[in-house]
Amino acid sequence: HIDVNGPVGAFGIYRDITGEKRREAELRASEERYRALFDQSPVGVLLCDRGLRITHCNESLTRIVDAPYEELIGAHLVRLRDRRLIPGLRDALRGKPAYYRGPFRSRSGRQRHVSIQYAPLRDDLGDVIGGMGVFEDISDRVTAEQQLHAQAAEMDRVNAALREQT
Repeated sequence: HIDVNGPVGAFGIYRDITGEKRREAELRASEERYRALFDQSPVGVLLCDRGLRITHCNESLTRIVDAPYEELIGAHLVRLRDRRLIPGLRDALRGKPAYYRGPFRSRSGRQRHVSIQYAPLRDDLGDVIGGMGVFEDISDRVTAEQQLHAQAAEMDRVNAALREQT
């Protein structure tokens, strides 16, 4: 209040915000853990919006698809050389998880084998707002499986020849 002689008093409202500050710190720590997990994951992670535009990805994904991060963010998935991963993301956008395992041709033309798990991304109300793909390059595993099959076939052939000789 102010009168002709100057201020007469002061009025203040105080509120304890300790709980709010603690929740903010917990949220910040949770976001940092999520970001570290996302960024440091050995598998490629791709997030897209309902229009199949890439909104986020990690470095592992850039190595799998042979494309720099800057070119991927905001890009429509049809720009990728191999479109076999689009049906799984479309399923995710319809709210259904999906899976793909098979060949994949990277942007540079390199042939790989990938395993991809797809899932819908939902908002707080449960509405689908995008899709997620978790990519694993299984090329080495597929090559090892093919070598094991070839070795097993060779062993069967040798065993058959040994049986014939005995």
